[in-house]
Amino acid sequence: MLLNQFQEVSRIDAQISKIHKELTELYTRRHSITDASAPSFTVEPMSKADQLRDRYTMLAACWERYGCKVPSFRYLKPSLVRAEQILAEMRAANPLLTALCVLLVPPSSELPLPVPQAMRKQQTALSPDYMSDELLPRVQTDNKWRVLVADAGSCGQKCISIEEMLLARTYSIADYDARALGVREYAALSLQLGMTPQLDTNDSWTVLLKDIDALPNVACATCIGGRFRFDIDESHGTLGKNYFRPAVEVKVTHEK
Repeated sequence: MLLNQFQEVSRIDAQISKIHKELTELYTRRHSITDASAPSFTVEPMSKADQLRDRYTMLAACWERYGCKVPSFRYLKPSLVRAEQILAEMRAANPLLTALCVLLVPPSSELPLPVPQAMRKQQTALSPDYMSDELLPRVQTDNKWRVLVADAGSCGQKCISIEEMLLARTYSIADYDARALGVREYAALSLQLGMTPQLDTNDSWTVLLKDIDALPNVACATCIGGRFRFDIDESHGTLGKNYFRPAVEVKVTHEK
């Protein structure tokens, strides 16, 4: 390498070193500026008030799809607050209850029985309900909206013997009487779950202990071939297909 070439390479190396130093300083300054001024993208957790409002909005939208006029948020708020408390207590008492939901049950004027076909048509491929003539006289009429916490899983808890369940009070969960599911409540649950409710579609029957008359004539419900069926279990559960679906009705004083 000639002298003049060596000198040129030395100058280039010095310039590269200087540029590297300047770049390091520039990156350091840039980093300090962007770290100090960069907006925070931390997502704040939704407040309980917002969660409650969202719950109401979702429930109201569901029932308005069926042409029902849902009460105001102010009216239902005490029930929804209490429902969240009951739901948490039931889950703590029985961790297997992973499908609990807050259920709105319309009054008889909004939800006559059997469920009108106009309502079922809002769902996917469901035929008109079948309801035993023996059941309707048992079902109480309601003149107000009610709130329940109910098991919305594909099936409830295996019920070997209804009689033993009643005697042993195993229907009690977290000190709540969880027999609040009757024909009307089950019908409401089947509607609230949307287009394709996955309730008792696998040869299971939910025993509806709210509308119990006398053993062995227990009201029960299932879904067979795309049709909800409400009937009497005259077998006293001996067929081994009965399941208990816990449900607790919320009792509060509403604001007018």
